[in-house]
Amino acid sequence: MKVPWIGVLTICAAAAAIGQAAPSDGNANPPPEAMRVLKMLQDRAQTLKDFTAKVESDTTHLAGDTDAQTGDAVFVNDSTADAGGAAGGFKFAAHFTNATTDGKAAPTPDLQIVFDGARMTVIDRKAKTYRSSTLSSPGNPAGAGSGVTSLGGPMPLPIGLDPQSVVKDFQVTLGESPDPDHVVLKLKPRDKTRFDYKSLTMTVDKNLQLPVEVDVDQKSGEETAIKLTDVKVNAGGATIPKVSPPKDPGWTVEEK
Repeated sequence: MKVPWIGVLTICAAAAAIGQAAPSDGNANPPPEAMRVLKMLQDRAQTLKDFTAKVESDTTHLAGDTDAQTGDAVFVNDSTADAGGAAGGFKFAAHFTNATTDGKAAPTPDLQIVFDGARMTVIDRKAKTYRSSTLSSPGNPAGAGSGVTSLGGPMPLPIGLDPQSVVKDFQVTLGESPDPDHVVLKLKPRDKTRFDYKSLTMTVDKNLQLPVEVDVDQKSGEETAIKLTDVKVNAGGATIPKVSPPKDPGWTVEEK
């Protein structure tokens, strides 16, 4: 089973609803609405503590076939006093337990993804694989192009990032949204060699102050969409599960 694109389990915030797409000069001066959204994303790190949600990951392959996986997601910010969450304060986990291929039921997955603030662990209990690697350490500076919880890491997350830093690394424009409660940010890397995708589009619910969909145009030509529903913010019910290498025989364990 293909692991869903873990980089798009994200948290953001919005400033205003957007209708028609607004023009941008493609340089360092994105539309004012986009800058207001980015400023809200920067400030959101001070107020966001956690959230729980249902998550769906859809991947459209080059041949046109589509795989989808659904499950539950949690996010925890253990350092709301730190605007950037740079000390590994951002943690997240997802557990995928249902799957379809081209809309038809596929074998039931049991796939868990956990980022504990320093290590990313992917556990596929059906395939009996456990893979864990260190992605950051306390004090790792957050930036638009570097850092675990940055737009260049495995979890593109502009919360706490300086808007000017984002604009420096990306052409930022506004997309169209049919929903007046949604705002759309389109991010295209200026340096194509620094990022693992061609572009990233975030649809943000301004009432929830969270993204409800993130669409990624992969360099491979595949497209991935992550959707969040049934989102509960700062309810105190989010916990990051503790994971450890399985002791049972038959497992493949990789730790870096």
